[in-house]
Amino acid sequence: MAEEYLGVKFRTVFNNKAILKNKKIAELINWCKEFDRCGFTPKAGGGSAGNLSFRTSKGFIISRTQSEFSNISQEDFTEVLSVDISKKEILVNGIKEPSSESFMAGEIFRRRKDVNAVFHGHSEEFLKYGKKLDLPITEKEQPGGSIELMHEVIKVLDNKNFIILKNHGFISLGDSMAGAGNLAIKRYAQLQRIKKLS
Repeated sequence: MAEEYLGVKFRTVFNNKAILKNKKIAELINWCKEFDRCGFTPKAGGGSAGNLSFRTSKGFIISRTQSEFSNISQEDFTEVLSVDISKKEILVNGIKEPSSESFMAGEIFRRRKDVNAVFHGHSEEFLKYGKKLDLPITEKEQPGGSIELMHEVIKVLDNKNFIILKNHGFISLGDSMAGAGNLAIKRYAQLQRIKKLS
């Protein structure tokens, strides 16, 4: 991952500033730690690069910006209630700012009612060998956390569940957290087999 982390590109408005209470966060913590073990969330700017989220009845819960996935806890998650792209403003419950990629996750959840989990990770190997897996790749490189990156994803989203973000990372989507997480692991295993053959 060549790009430097520059922080969130929106204003966070706190609706209820308290640690979230949602039983599904325990499962998300497990997946954050699994992504860390897989090398999908390398260190960047004082935290881990990447973010994991799942849909709720009010919006979606996502890992906070600059969370440390190997040591992530309940307080490191924020529930995004609404996203106002025109104002570059996000309304949340929680005590920390949400991931800088909240625009992208929010737009995927809005457009894809079949998706209940959006997992965003980073892997130089996916960037290098992704074309050999015949996976959709965004056309233009855009800064992380930007509305422009969100638009690039939307262009190739359709009904795809695994997308490579040009010179940036990947997103893995699922109807559940297990669906999104296991798809990333499966694609990575396929990549390793292709590497051996090339």
